[in-house]
Amino acid sequence: MEKGTSAMLSLLEAAKKAVIPTEYVLFDSWFSSPGTLHAVKEIGYDVIGMVKKTPKMFLWIN
Repeated sequence: MEKGTSAMLSLLEAAKKAVIPTEYVLFDSWFSSPGTLHAVKEIGYDVIGMVKKTPKMFLWIN
């Protein structure tokens, strides 16, 4: 069984290979870790999502 974030990235890669037309991925704060956001960006999609407010997490994405 795959972890939720790994499964999500696998599905996005499959969608990209299937040439499903989209530019953005929308998800809630559960997926909004810096590593996940960067991984989605590397696949070629922009991200729209809620980011958790925490003093331990700093994020800068162009």
